[in-house]
Amino acid sequence: MKKFVIILTVLMLVISFASCGSNEESTTAPAEGEKTTAATEETTVEEITTAEEETTAADETTEMLEEVTAETKIATVTVEQVEDITGEYGTVFNASAEEYAFYAVFRTDVKITDVKVLGLTFVDADESGVITFDKEVLHTVDEISPKFNLAVHITADGSIPAYGISYVDTDGTTKNFSINMSGEDGSLYLSEIK
Repeated sequence: MKKFVIILTVLMLVISFASCGSNEESTTAPAEGEKTTAATEETTVEEITTAEEETTAADETTEMLEEVTAETKIATVTVEQVEDITGEYGTVFNASAEEYAFYAVFRTDVKITDVKVLGLTFVDADESGVITFDKEVLHTVDEISPKFNLAVHITADGSIPAYGISYVDTDGTTKNFSINMSGEDGSLYLSEIK
C-alpha cells in the first residue's frame, strides 16, 4: 500500500509539472487581445493602402476632367500690337515687310489647332455693313496655346482689314477673324468674319 501511495504521489507530481508546462506555453502565446491588436494593425495598413489608391484614382479622375473641360471650353483669342518679340514667342511669321509693319501677337486661354494667318481681300459689304472677304492662307501653325503664342508681322492700312486669322476651336468648329485697328487708340481687335 505504501508503494501505491508513492506511485500515486509521483503521478500527481508528474501531472502537476505537466500542467505547469502547459501554463507556461499559454503565457508565452499571444493573448486573445493581442491577436485582435495585430489584426487591427493589419486592417489599418490595408485601409491606408486602399485610401491611398482611392486618392490616386481621384487625382487621375480630376486630371482627366480638367483635360476634358479644357478641350470643350471655347477659346478666347486676343491680339495685341507689340514692338519687340525677341525670344518671347513660339512662332513668328512675317506677312509684311513694309516700313510701317508691326507685330500682332495672338494669345489664347486654351489650346487651338490648325491656326492659319490669312490675307484678306475685300469682296462686298451688305446693307448692315458685314464685309465679305476672299481669304488666302499665308501661313499655318499646328497649334497655339497659353504657353505657345503666335506673332505675325503685318500692316493695318485704312479701315478695311488686310489680314486675319483662322483656327479650329475646342468644339471642332472653324473660326475666322479679321485683324482690325481701332481708330481711337490704335489698339488691335478681332472681328469674326464668314
